[in-house]
Amino acid sequence: IDSSTNGNNGSFLGGPTLEQPGHFGNAVKYVVSGANYDFASVPSADSLQLGDGDFTLEAWVKADAASLAKRMTILSKDGSYTLSLYGGYPKLVLDYSYMLDSVQTFDELSLTGDTPVAPDTWTHVAAVREGAEVRLYVNGLPVAQASLPAGASVTATANSLLLAAKAGASVLEAEPLNGWLDEVRLSKVARYTGKITPDISGNHHDGEV
Repeated sequence: IDSSTNGNNGSFLGGPTLEQPGHFGNAVKYVVSGANYDFASVPSADSLQLGDGDFTLEAWVKADAASLAKRMTILSKDGSYTLSLYGGYPKLVLDYSYMLDSVQTFDELSLTGDTPVAPDTWTHVAAVREGAEVRLYVNGLPVAQASLPAGASVTATANSLLLAAKAGASVLEAEPLNGWLDEVRLSKVARYTGKITPDISGNHHDGEV
């Protein structure tokens, strides 16, 4: 259920456990078991396209300690953007285009933080674009920074926004999350600059977008 006015309601697949104790209120527990995994799917919408403006992708994550060495997805819109954990380190991938000598050029930004999340611990992970600058945060501390070309626009796709997994034909491709998600939020503004204090009031999402 989308707590904003955008109506981006989705559905759970695989049977995640709802109404688990979260960082604020309730959270959703996603489990990976062999070739099976839980995730949520939100249909594509204009409000989920990032375009060429500022944005913030964020969530509170509690990653299972036994799975932390793996690649685990927080949220992903295939062909557009993905926020994940690689061996416990936050990673942002953006597919984008920009004009180079009057030619539309396509490229990918891959940014990995230098500070991992703690196992079995609620951790705030955020990715922010402000102008041409892109930053990653863990618990309010900037852990990576990169720049996009002038005028770069994140690729728009018709693919659904997935929580706790990427699009893929197998568990290996999907890189699903084994753990909990709470307070997932996508904003069309740069919410954080410099060292910040994560939102501790709760977005009242209770594990949902």
